[in-house]
Amino acid sequence: MPITRRQLIILGGAGVVTFSVGGADRVLALIEGEHVTDLHVLLVDVSPSTSNARAAYLPDMLAFGAAAVHDRASLYADAWDGRPLASIGWKVQEDYGFPQYEGESHRLKRALARANEALEGELRPLLTVAPEVPGSPLLSALESVATLRASDRYRDQRGLKVLVATDAMIIGDDLDARDPIPDDARERMTRQWQKKLAPLRGAEVYFVGVGLGSELPPQRLSECHDVVDAVLTAVGAHLKSWGPRLGEAFPRYERGES
Repeated sequence: MPITRRQLIILGGAGVVTFSVGGADRVLALIEGEHVTDLHVLLVDVSPSTSNARAAYLPDMLAFGAAAVHDRASLYADAWDGRPLASIGWKVQEDYGFPQYEGESHRLKRALARANEALEGELRPLLTVAPEVPGSPLLSALESVATLRASDRYRDQRGLKVLVATDAMIIGDDLDARDPIPDDARERMTRQWQKKLAPLRGAEVYFVGVGLGSELPPQRLSECHDVVDAVLTAVGAHLKSWGPRLGEAFPRYERGES
């Protein structure tokens, strides 16, 4: 019989995992069966082409983090370069479910407020991570999210939201947006990536920073969009935003609001 949120207990010995939030450790029970939180994942492109525009990503990064806190979701975040699967180690790993405060509204509200206050201190450093490998392979970056989602801990999460902060200039994954992208790229990339990105089925994916600081002509960015959209559509994910900033459809919460 699945364990519900109200039946969760805090364990003092084996079978627990510790996370750090706002400098304080908390222990959450590991359970089998039903997972109780959504998964929010934030990826920050630190390739050289983003260096002059990266600071503009922060407001949307904080809005995305505030939504994770509000939704009492798990938040994973990291920076990535030309080799995402090697560079992404999930520097930020938070779980805002706080099951130990279920039924204790005042303690829960304080915990959520502390989590909100800690967001900028956790997310801002991602903007200054130095890339080790040049390039900006967007689909490989999304593969890191698919790998996380397919892991034992998160494969049964209720929902998945992904924010990718990038200028959206694909350089890698057998594409180079500095040159015209071939007409057959959408079909070819879909065949190549559909299985790898299958765990993203049902995900909401948001791209921000698109075109900021980039010298790419609009046509090249449109071609990048078409490739990403075709692949996500094929796996059953939803490209919800592709532009300089998050669209108005994304829910906004004041930091500290729960």
